[in-house]
Amino acid sequence: MSTNTDPWELLAQETLVGRTIKRAWYLSKEEAKQYGWVDTCLALELDNGFILVPSGNRGFLPGRWNGRTPDGQSFTYPELEFKS
Repeated sequence: MSTNTDPWELLAQETLVGRTIKRAWYLSKEEAKQYGWVDTCLALELDNGFILVPSGNRGFLPGRWNGRTPDGQSFTYPELEFKS
């Protein structure tokens, strides 16, 4: 267990650690509009009702999720443009 007292880390620990992802989807146009975005990105809903969406450019654009697999391979879930 971390002994960090940073309030953001503590909030993340309280709201994220041990949670289960209940749903994963790319935001609809209507959902993206709620963030002021014209593109979409991957959203995750947790079992506590929190919805997580990555953002780039200081929150003005949707972002991408980047990570590593257990064997060290990089992966990305990109932000996407809506198709007309």
